[in-house]
Amino acid sequence: MYALHPGSLPPKSPKATDRIDITAADLMALYGVAPEDCITWDPADQYDWFDFIHLYPSYYERYQLRPDGSPDKDVPVGFESRPRTGASNPQPTRRNAAKSSRADDRARKA
Repeated sequence: MYALHPGSLPPKSPKATDRIDITAADLMALYGVAPEDCITWDPADQYDWFDFIHLYPSYYERYQLRPDGSPDKDVPVGFESRPRTGASNPQPTRRNAAKSSRADDRARKA
C-alpha cells in the first residue's frame, strides 16, 4: 500500500519564481501505481507510518520503483555516494594535505 504525499517543488532555474505543484493524481501517474493501492497521507488519520511505502514529489524527477516496490532515492542521476574512508585514505585531499603540511612544519621547527 502506498501513501502519497502531494506537495510542491522549488523551481530549477535561479531566475524562476513559480513552484511546481504535484497532486496525488500526478504522483500516481508518475510512479505508475494504481489508485486502489494508494491513500493520500493525512497525519490526522492516525495510520501507522510503517504500514505504507511513502511516495513524494522528486526534485530530480526520479519516479521509478524498485523491484520491492520502494521508490528510488531522490538523488541526481549519475551521483554515487561512496563511504568515507577516513584517515587511511592514501589520496591527498585539501583537508589531509593541510594537516600533513602543518605536521611537517612542526617537525622542522623542533
